[in-house]
Amino acid sequence: MKKFIINFFTFLLPLVLILLFIEYNLSLVPNSYNVKRNFFEEKINKIDVLVVGSSISLYGINPAYFSHTGFNLANVSQTEFYDKRLTLKYIDKIPNLKLVIIPIGYSGLYSQLHDSKEDWRDYFYYHFWNIRYKDLPLFDARRYSYIALYSLDVTKKYIRSHFKPLEKMGDICNEYGYAPNDSAGKNTRISDISGRARALSHTQGYINQVKKNEMQFIIDDLDGFLADLRGRHIKVVFITPPVYHTYSEYCNKQILAINDSVIHSLSEKYNAPYYNYFSDPRFTIDDFADNDHLCTNGATRFSNIINNDIIIPSLNNSPLGN
Repeated sequence: MKKFIINFFTFLLPLVLILLFIEYNLSLVPNSYNVKRNFFEEKINKIDVLVVGSSISLYGINPAYFSHTGFNLANVSQTEFYDKRLTLKYIDKIPNLKLVIIPIGYSGLYSQLHDSKEDWRDYFYYHFWNIRYKDLPLFDARRYSYIALYSLDVTKKYIRSHFKPLEKMGDICNEYGYAPNDSAGKNTRISDISGRARALSHTQGYINQVKKNEMQFIIDDLDGFLADLRGRHIKVVFITPPVYHTYSEYCNKQILAINDSVIHSLSEKYNAPYYNYFSDPRFTIDDFADNDHLCTNGATRFSNIINNDIIIPSLNNSPLGN
């Protein structure tokens, strides 16, 4: 029996060491979470303007065009839950922070990653930002293993690539946190059919959250975020980024009205101005990568508009947000 146990552990030890080797290397693979975190922490002492939000911010706002040092802390499908906790996690380490820009898109007030098809992203925030979603299950392998986090198929790809990134580093984000969103033949991704499907999927998301009574939590959580920022004398501005008409025309008017009512209520309560660019006629099809995301040219245009409309007047001692 003793010999069997010794042989068993002799057989097992190399497998454990191989798994530990893979786990360690996967933890170091650059992704949109740790790359952004590293850029953010490098710039943290210089940041005047912080942009949060989901992909509409990530692909649509490039702080390189700001007149003051800015950083885009947004990520794909990032929700208000993470906007708030990422900001407050670091806020005492951002000595120059004067303005936080909060984009609210069509689905922004009723989105939680945990209730979406991209719930796996919750575990990336857990591993790479050390932020745990309130309903994250205790017994899930993705909390404890990078192999489970990435999946076996992706892990195999990383092993074959010797744990090199599977995408170009420049496509993850630039030093200001912005990620380009260009592709060949991008206009083929814009149509009434795809725009309608996209808008309807977001509308269904609203219906699902209402059934779960989650929307009120999101609004109350956002209210607390604003109270904390204003309590620190940090200015706050709401914006709604532009989308193409193939998307906006299929958005539910009642939901748009609810969004508008909530934002205006918070705007008035916290003296946080609201700029709505949702159907801004200055943006044409050439400014979009798809129905509801700007391409690089559109992001450049939008970033300059934000700088002129919001940042310059806000940070040049204007009464905006005071």
